[in-house]
Amino acid sequence: MQTVEVMMLNKDKFMGNSVSSREKEHFNAIAFEYENNYHLNDPAAKRKILRLCEEYSECLNLSPEGPLLEIGAGTGFLTRHLYNLIKNRDYIASDISPEMLKIAKSTLSGKNNSVQWKVEDCLSYSFSNSSISAITGHGILHHLDLEVAIKEISRILKPQGRIAFYEPNILNPYVFLIKKIPFLRPAGDTEDETAINPFKLNKLLKKYNFRKISIVPCEFTLNNTPDKLIVLFENFSRFLEKIPVVKYLGGSFRIKAEKI
Repeated sequence: MQTVEVMMLNKDKFMGNSVSSREKEHFNAIAFEYENNYHLNDPAAKRKILRLCEEYSECLNLSPEGPLLEIGAGTGFLTRHLYNLIKNRDYIASDISPEMLKIAKSTLSGKNNSVQWKVEDCLSYSFSNSSISAITGHGILHHLDLEVAIKEISRILKPQGRIAFYEPNILNPYVFLIKKIPFLRPAGDTEDETAINPFKLNKLLKKYNFRKISIVPCEFTLNNTPDKLIVLFENFSRFLEKIPVVKYLGGSFRIKAEKI
């Protein structure tokens, strides 16, 4: 039997942070179009997320005993692929947008799972210090004040807890243009989001007590790659990811680290 619980926090909690308020309003408004806007249901996107979840589950399952928190769960794109790979721990999926979480909950409807759904602000969690064993997210850190977000993640994460994230790479020319030039932004983007600078992120992770830091550029394959070209583009992407200098221009980063 499904035991999914939606835990709603006081909406006034978010009003003190204008960025959080804008993000919440934006994603509430586009919740039903979100996955289509980013082609998340296209075959290429699904193949990417399956590979990512296989790698990340290995990392996250090495965390100490306790719950896993997914932040920025949105419509459940990562949740529904990662959940079944996480072993012997509670899975909490959170987002600032109640409307996005309603859709996420519906995508798992009828499945035997115990995901807990929580409305949370990534810049001010309700969780106590050192209460979470593993933290993950797919395309969330680039929406946030990065230092505040990493500081909060470190606060709630247990020692030896693991993190695993997937984020856009500001060093990729295409990503740079669509994040920095307003009229080129995709329909689903917000005014506050950017992309991740790996050097800044590495510095912040060290500052807030992380070690074994891995920030690996990857993916030259777009989500909306035509079906007949997916394998060709994937093989070409894997080839580019091995070339010095060129590999740092990948469209995204796979990010993993362990808290001291």
